[in-house]
Amino acid sequence: EAATPFNLSFCRVLFFGSMLLFYLQIDFSDWAEVDKFFWKPIWLFKHFHLPVFSKDQLVIIQFIWKAALGLSCIGLFTRMSTITSFVLGIYLIGLPHNFGKVDHSDAILVFIMGVMVLSRCGDSLSVDRLLLKLLSKKNQSPSKPAACGEYTWPIRVIWLIMALVFFAAGVSKIGRSG
Repeated sequence: EAATPFNLSFCRVLFFGSMLLFYLQIDFSDWAEVDKFFWKPIWLFKHFHLPVFSKDQLVIIQFIWKAALGLSCIGLFTRMSTITSFVLGIYLIGLPHNFGKVDHSDAILVFIMGVMVLSRCGDSLSVDRLLLKLLSKKNQSPSKPAACGEYTWPIRVIWLIMALVFFAAGVSKIGRSG
């Protein structure tokens, strides 16, 4: 179904803005000081040999990640900022899981960031679009992106991911509790 870029871009603003507000006060650098005795790497960290970086390195990584979340929210360098948010988010959100803090509620955030990376979520409501308009030749505004399925599928995929997560939770509860 064809749609304008507004809905997808609005979802980008809400999602990355909410992520930034939620994670702004969380300090991931404390995980560097947890005793290695508790290190039980999850499959991603094990297969890609991802270490626990030093406290100083984690401070830098989380600063870059939070800046990328902010840039993704406002739509500045949208493609690069969403990729950075996704890659660093996988590491930072996954880091606590290696120490036994298993919380399945944050996995969906990583999947949504991955969908946003693959989408054209910066085509509207973005600083990128505003800059394109300001820098366009002949001082004319660039043509607005036409309505198409490119702006529909990411939202539908996120709906599907959410439905599968809730379905799996329900099946698990029925199977384990009776």
